[in-house]
Amino acid sequence: MVTIPLGLGMRWPKMPVVTFAISAILILLFFIDYGQERSNNRTMHILSEPHFRLAKQKLFLEYCRSIKETPVNCAEVLAFVAPDYVKMEKEQKKREKDEDEREKKKNKDSKKPAKAAPKTKVAPAAPKLKKIEVKAVDRRHITQLYLKFEQEISHPTSSFRKLRSYRAFETAKALTTQRMLSTFRQEHILSKGNLRLDSVAFAQVRHAGWSHLFGNLLCLIPFGIYVELRMGALRYLLAYIAAGSLGLAFNTAFFLPMDMPLLGASANIAGVMGMFYVFFFHARMRFYLWFGLGQRLWVPVKYSLPAVFFISDITGAVQSLVPSHGGGGVAHFAHLGGLCTGMFVAWGLRLFHPLPTPFLYDDEPLAFKQMKAIPQLDKKIHMAQGMLAINLDNDLVRTATLEGILSHPTALKSVPENQAHAFLFANLDSHCALNIRLNKHFEAYRLIAATALHIPLAQYLGALGQSNHLILADFALSQKNHYLALRMYDAFLLRWTATAKAASIRLTVIEILQALPSDTKVGAALQDYALAYPHSALAREIGIKISMIQKDIYRHSPREDEYEPNRAG
Repeated sequence: MVTIPLGLGMRWPKMPVVTFAISAILILLFFIDYGQERSNNRTMHILSEPHFRLAKQKLFLEYCRSIKETPVNCAEVLAFVAPDYVKMEKEQKKREKDEDEREKKKNKDSKKPAKAAPKTKVAPAAPKLKKIEVKAVDRRHITQLYLKFEQEISHPTSSFRKLRSYRAFETAKALTTQRMLSTFRQEHILSKGNLRLDSVAFAQVRHAGWSHLFGNLLCLIPFGIYVELRMGALRYLLAYIAAGSLGLAFNTAFFLPMDMPLLGASANIAGVMGMFYVFFFHARMRFYLWFGLGQRLWVPVKYSLPAVFFISDITGAVQSLVPSHGGGGVAHFAHLGGLCTGMFVAWGLRLFHPLPTPFLYDDEPLAFKQMKAIPQLDKKIHMAQGMLAINLDNDLVRTATLEGILSHPTALKSVPENQAHAFLFANLDSHCALNIRLNKHFEAYRLIAATALHIPLAQYLGALGQSNHLILADFALSQKNHYLALRMYDAFLLRWTATAKAASIRLTVIEILQALPSDTKVGAALQDYALAYPHSALAREIGIKISMIQKDIYRHSPREDEYEPNRAG
């Protein structure tokens, strides 16, 4: 399954110049900077030189004999580590023989008698391994043997240090490391021995390949856009550089092997993601999931980022501390260092420059005040739509606009429907659902109670859902608002005609109608509702109540024959 972050899915208040500029610089340097490629070529050349490889091969053979491994397993690993071991060993013996002959000839030509130079003691050559054909080889055991040898090289035990070939290997390794360090300094490559400002700066703009660059850009753009708009261009740029520099320096100083380079903007982007998490903790983020069929999914930021980033990197960092697992080529501690730096910067900015919870950007509070002061309803709705396009979760803007529309009932009587109808239709049900989810039932009830009689709740509350719809109807009944409860129950039965709850709802409606007083005011209200909704699902129950009220009124009204005619004195 492929998961691609799409950001907050909202319109940008302004152009995120720094984020796009950083992306362009990373792409441009990937094509024009060849320092990393030159360093890789020189490093491979240094590691492939005979003196180092031969020392490592001899050490492996001695180690393999010391742990009493079978010749077949030793040969399999040696074929993987050094397929040209025999050839290299012959070449080294030939070089040593030529040096001895040159030394003897030099001593003979000398007039002064001189002692022959002692031969350099060479460790006895390991016996040649016979080629054994084996039908089946335990590859898993072979791999474990090789990893165990590499672990011994990285963290040598006392028994490993006592091997005769270990000192020669250490000498060759020190020389190789020194030459690699010289290459790193020449090409400004970040490593443990070259932890300097220039190498840290170059490491933040270099990448190991297309997949490395593309993965970083895939995270930088969706997160960096909104962080830049929240912080401002200059503060965002400084925080981006600080997160990357501290993350890379932390990983290099404490967790990077001496001869391993480190590069990439992953620490910077981890810092951006940390800032995004702090700034937009209460917002929702959109992801694109591809698993045979593409699908867009909205997930709260407070749940998505810990699941996608924190758990994977914390687990990887812990595993990288165990030598048998290795780091996997990923600098997890650089990510965590950048993440902590970004979160700290964002927390400090929120502490000294806070914004109310619904607002995401600096200009939103001022725009909200201006919107509330606009007397024209059309302009108010137009400005509210623009603010909601930038911040979809700004419930203050939505509430103020809905209240403004409901306070102008004449605006909803126009035919054809205008933008007031469209805004009410698009936001009333989602706003009520949000308030119910936040246990703010009275806020949702207050808006529903303000809707005029001609507003069909069955249509305008279509996306509310059965459970939320019944919660609001029951809450209206608890508030003694019987007319609104009847409207809500009627809208429920009109929308969900085949619901199993229809019988119990009708019994509740009958109880409500029986509790209503039989006076002209109630009769007139029910008569108005019956005229407004002739196809009501409660038409029969309401019609019976209206007939009962009319009979009661007629029974208690004085008839004409009860009056005596006026008589003259």
